[in-house]
Amino acid sequence: MPKRLWVIIVAIALGAGAVFLVNYYIKEREKRYLVGMGLRPVLVATKEIPKRTIIRPDMVKVIGFPSKFIQPQAINSPERAVGLMSLAPIMPNEQILGTKLSTPEEVVVSLAMKIPPGRRAVTIKVDAISAAGGFIRPGDYVDILGTFTVKKEPVTVILFQNVLVLAVGGETIAGVARPGRVSTVTLALTPEEAGFITIAVKEGEICLVLRAKADKEIETIPVVDRKVLLKQFLPPPEEVPLEERPTVEIFRGLKKEIVPLPTAK
Repeated sequence: MPKRLWVIIVAIALGAGAVFLVNYYIKEREKRYLVGMGLRPVLVATKEIPKRTIIRPDMVKVIGFPSKFIQPQAINSPERAVGLMSLAPIMPNEQILGTKLSTPEEVVVSLAMKIPPGRRAVTIKVDAISAAGGFIRPGDYVDILGTFTVKKEPVTVILFQNVLVLAVGGETIAGVARPGRVSTVTLALTPEEAGFITIAVKEGEICLVLRAKADKEIETIPVVDRKVLLKQFLPPPEEVPLEERPTVEIFRGLKKEIVPLPTAK
């Protein structure tokens, strides 16, 4: 084997050995340092916990943590966190602090305070299609469309415009999110509107249309039925030249008159 190749092999082996010894030395120093400080139980997140989320048992765990680095208000048992909500995002392995959690009861009171004066919180059932694909969030504004059957024909009308969304499922404008599929939306409506929406839900289908944040304009929009839809999107019928139209001969005494028949529309 060439001498130069031996030199390279020896250099690589010495480098690997040096790296191993340095890592071993650092780990031993860390171990002695941690033992000297002492470890205490601390509750940390096992995964990223978004803001406004109810804490579940699988989201947290207890680990030993150097007492010198335990933050004030850190929680040391799952029982003190499970069932509460996060007021801010919590990263994986981050210590769970009592200042970042709150109770659902406190949020319910806050939601009542978020309802505008003269409005009521009205909850309606929705699905992914009727709720803008699930992209509606508390604090958004929506238009409410209703589709009903009138004389065996579907008719769509805009019921209300620029309506504040107070909650989507368990997630509220006050700041709480409960795990689970969203099936309801809570809206801020006047008492009169609340009565209208209640009967509209029973008699037809409701659809929520998400508005842009800056769009506050109320527009006058006509009722849409099958005839309006077809008139809007289908091309008008072509006019048939007079010479190509079917005709009928009419005799008035001895006078004959040829009259074209009207075309079907």
